[in-house]
Amino acid sequence: MTTVGETLGNRVWQPLPGCLHGEIYPYLRKPDLLSANACLIRTKEQLLLIDPGALEEQTRDLCAAIRLCEAEQSRPLLIYLTHCHIDHVLSAPACRQANWGAPAWIAVHEEGARTLTQGDEKRSMAEIYGVPFPPFAPDLLLLTQRDRESPVPRQVRLSPTRTLTLKTEGLPTGDGRLLYRQRIPIGEGEHLFLYPAPGHSPDGLCIQIGEILFIGDLLAAVNPMIAGIAGWNRDDYLLTLEQVLWLLENGGISQCVPGHGGILGARDVKESFRRLIREARQLGELEEVNRERTLFTAECARELIDEAEEIFSAIAGRLGYLSHQLEILEEPEAAADCRALMDMDGIDDGLAGFRRLCGEVEQGKLLQIKFVLAALGSVKKIRQLFDRRRLEDVIQPSLLNRADRLLIDFIGVARGVRNPEEFVWTDLQQAVREIVGELRESPHTDRSFIDASGCREDYLAALTARIGYADLFEKTALEVSDAGPLPPVRLAQARFADTLTHLLEFLAVRGASGLALQVGMDREVPSLRIVARGAGLAPGIEARKIHSFGTRFRMSGAAAFQAEGTVFDILLPAG
Repeated sequence: MTTVGETLGNRVWQPLPGCLHGEIYPYLRKPDLLSANACLIRTKEQLLLIDPGALEEQTRDLCAAIRLCEAEQSRPLLIYLTHCHIDHVLSAPACRQANWGAPAWIAVHEEGARTLTQGDEKRSMAEIYGVPFPPFAPDLLLLTQRDRESPVPRQVRLSPTRTLTLKTEGLPTGDGRLLYRQRIPIGEGEHLFLYPAPGHSPDGLCIQIGEILFIGDLLAAVNPMIAGIAGWNRDDYLLTLEQVLWLLENGGISQCVPGHGGILGARDVKESFRRLIREARQLGELEEVNRERTLFTAECARELIDEAEEIFSAIAGRLGYLSHQLEILEEPEAAADCRALMDMDGIDDGLAGFRRLCGEVEQGKLLQIKFVLAALGSVKKIRQLFDRRRLEDVIQPSLLNRADRLLIDFIGVARGVRNPEEFVWTDLQQAVREIVGELRESPHTDRSFIDASGCREDYLAALTARIGYADLFEKTALEVSDAGPLPPVRLAQARFADTLTHLLEFLAVRGASGLALQVGMDREVPSLRIVARGAGLAPGIEARKIHSFGTRFRMSGAAAFQAEGTVFDILLPAG
């Protein structure tokens, strides 16, 4: 992929491609949430600043560059904003004040002007960042409704001697729709072109100068915790992608400057836009991304790390035990193959990085939204390293299912996707009996082991599977009773089975000699009560564990999960 190193240099003045009389000074940052890329452009008649960003150091550097330009030649400064999010615009007032010797104007789409003037913390994303957003008034409204409706160009006076002419026209894109374009002179016959680009934000703009197109955050708009923010609209976003894709193919553009990350070649951006169109079309209903959801997702991330360390330690422990037993049986190659089934070092590194993130956010060193996105990156890395298909012959399905669901559920929470499983009407009594029946049966019989003895490869596979299987209920009796016919309940059946299996295994490992499952009615609500007994049963269960079980049962369709001593109640609303 074409990068900044092959195109424009960073933080140096250089000719602006496609513009005979302009120079550009890109201020590019490593991709992060705190501040956007900025670009200064100068002609003999104007200074232009695209998206000043939000960090103090960046503001100081840009203001210093503006003052140097002003010292060389006095000219108006126009600050163009691709959209009103805080990481792009917070420094705009300070940069407006930097051009002491000439007028300085902030220009934004009329929809964004309302956000800035009102100090709207929701539309600006300041609420999600957890920081204040001081209101400020822009000076120039772009691509207004009146501009689109009127054939007459709009005249704007920048100074007693300088006037801007804003001419708006509709470009036919071949699909029966128009792409509006606003043309603004920047000096010596050169022009800047504005195009509406809503979807990520209602006030989104793409800005073209010469062969360069500034595309704001279009490349990031479907990312988790971005898709669903206030003002996000999938239909608008799809239309924007299609129209900007047409522009990239027909507008003489060679390079694109995104809001975050390096400068990209137009060909690469076109490929990315085609992929984003496919992804956006597949997005279903999303929950709104706001402060509450950010905090909830952060809480889920902190819960996940405890569960993940427990699950992957258990899997690693089973693999370690299995490989050790194979070495005792003088099967070193099989033992080595067993150890290679999972990249435990890589997963440990991912979990350790995740744990460090938890420490940083608890110490206030990391914004909640940055923590959530970094945690999501860790989870995706772990999921790539965890290939359950390689483990299915040697690790119990219940453990693999737990690991799978734990990772997938967090990705779903971060994306704002509602539980994708199909909820179906279920006979609770039958479902519980089937789950317990499967737990009572061992998947490995003596007959299957003997049958495999004729082929060494089959024998080793059967031996490995037999050693790897742990019968957690060998010393725990499972009993099921019911109180007669019950109304059906709506359940995500596979998720419910996995969560109930986990709870029963958890109690068995803690020393329960018997688990009685009683299906019945509790105050006219179908319920499942689990009573654990046994002299060796460890007393008490950590609150975080109870909370975790409650969350997963509710995701399965339960109305509530209650625990008191060694009695556990799952309430399931009837249809």
